[in-house]
Amino acid sequence: MNNIEDPLEKFSEENLEKIISEKDDAYTTIKLYLTDYVSTVVAPLFKNSARLDAKFQRALSFPAHTITAVFTGSILYIHDRYSTGQALPKPHEIKLLCTALTLHDANKYYNETRNADFSGNHVALIKDYFVTDPFNLKTYFPEWEDELEEIAFLVQHAQESDEAQYETRFSRPKYARLMPYIKLGDKVSSLSKSEYPLQEIYKRLKNEGHDVHLLLLPEMPQQLLSQIVYRNAKKFLVTSGGIPLLISPQGILYLSKIELILIPQN
Repeated sequence: MNNIEDPLEKFSEENLEKIISEKDDAYTTIKLYLTDYVSTVVAPLFKNSARLDAKFQRALSFPAHTITAVFTGSILYIHDRYSTGQALPKPHEIKLLCTALTLHDANKYYNETRNADFSGNHVALIKDYFVTDPFNLKTYFPEWEDELEEIAFLVQHAQESDEAQYETRFSRPKYARLMPYIKLGDKVSSLSKSEYPLQEIYKRLKNEGHDVHLLLLPEMPQQLLSQIVYRNAKKFLVTSGGIPLLISPQGILYLSKIELILIPQN
């Protein structure tokens, strides 16, 4: 269902700290944060899990669920800090969040690939992932070993029912502020199973106080025409200061302080 359009354009990370300190526009800032994930993790993630299910018995593939969770959680976190005038997160913090979101269903990945029945994301399972590293996370986040306890805490708290949560229940994490966003990433991605996913996700995020809006677009019978309409709608949102978050055949869910009204051009 929901695909985040715009595989983020390539940006060098050399000037990331400088650009963040200068506080560029929100859309460019988010792209700068996430381009390394796109160029390093997305391809191996699809390559090594494309045929696997995430949940709901083939209603959603593992990589689609995972990447939607990663982008949703990280974009919301960056935008929330940007839009409220807080200090922008360090790249290390975003890479930690993206790594944990990538592994938030590690047990389901191993249940599919090993015909196993892991009931929770145990620390041993997370450590085992990094032995083979099929999604190239060690390249993306070289500090993974130093932050393994933080990764485990976030992964185990992505959903309330994780069977392994007791392992980190009494942890004192350095990055507890990321926990709401790993939960949101998983929850929003899981809502893609619903009949009207954008509306359900919109209500969830709106109720939690996020600056989210929904641009509904007419369904187009011709694929090419549909692509043109969506491309132009996304361009309008971006040039008007909006941040496209999720896209489906129903329309575009976007972040903005105010609702942006699409006015047809003559």
